[in-house]
Amino acid sequence: HFKDLVLPSIRKHIISVNPTCDIFLHFYNISSTSNPRNKEQKAKLYPNDVYFFNEATQIVSENMDDFTHNHNVSHFHQYFPYNKQWNFPVSLDNMIKQWNSIQKVWKQMVLHEQRKLGNSFSNRNDSRYQTVGIFRSDVLYKNNINVSDGSAVTALFNNFNTYRNDRIFYGLREYAEKWACGRFGYVEQYMITDFGKKHRLHSESFLYQLMEHWNIPISFRDICFHRVRATGKIKSGDCNHFGNAQKKKFDLYIASKKLLIGPHTRNGSDFDKLTAHSTFPPVSAVLHKCNVTTLSSHWIYNDLPSPADSDFVIYAS
Repeated sequence: HFKDLVLPSIRKHIISVNPTCDIFLHFYNISSTSNPRNKEQKAKLYPNDVYFFNEATQIVSENMDDFTHNHNVSHFHQYFPYNKQWNFPVSLDNMIKQWNSIQKVWKQMVLHEQRKLGNSFSNRNDSRYQTVGIFRSDVLYKNNINVSDGSAVTALFNNFNTYRNDRIFYGLREYAEKWACGRFGYVEQYMITDFGKKHRLHSESFLYQLMEHWNIPISFRDICFHRVRATGKIKSGDCNHFGNAQKKKFDLYIASKKLLIGPHTRNGSDFDKLTAHSTFPPVSAVLHKCNVTTLSSHWIYNDLPSPADSDFVIYAS
């Protein structure tokens, strides 16, 4: 479903809006996936479809043997959030796959910069990517996304008082790096906090606290995309998880202890049309070279998907 659903939406709503970006993509080279929560039982995947993404600057694959060799996933099982609607251990394992995918695609971007800049890499901040967008590669995007329209942006939906959307981020490099690469190193510190003890290693809760820890000035945009399962099912309700906010626009408002600040009502018709999510091969990350953008796509912590759902794309400029 990446080739026929996801990729066309990426081209229409991301690449056409950010035509100067470099694109980096990471994916897991697996041919099937099972996840009871998503009603996926040995669902067929088509990982090689990612190579239809001919706009990508670099595409890197990873197999499960390499992943398990580099990550002791069972270590994190002690922190499983039994008080959340997750399935043990697959939901948490998929989150770790997501973290790895995002981190790997970031590394691709940095290695590309190093090769391009050579010995001057460390002294040439002006020539490095300044804006980075991190996106999932298993969703159907429904509205345009300009990765340069804010310093630390996430989608409006799926955010609550202690809950941060974990499926998309774009903005300045310094903030994007914390979002992309700050997770593994923060787990032990997080788990000794009162917040960590209460919420455990739940994806959106952990990300909320991580952003608070680094004082990242999160702002929201009315972006919509729907997850696409390996079975082809599109999660059409993905953008509706903010109650009465459907009829409001929260633009450029900073998230602090309160989730939404300064909303103003508007006609909800355009907003209601926003939908995005699609099924795709196990791709993890893509980076596109634009003015200041890095994109990494594909995370799911809420309805944790198959490993494909942990693939990410990075758009960078």
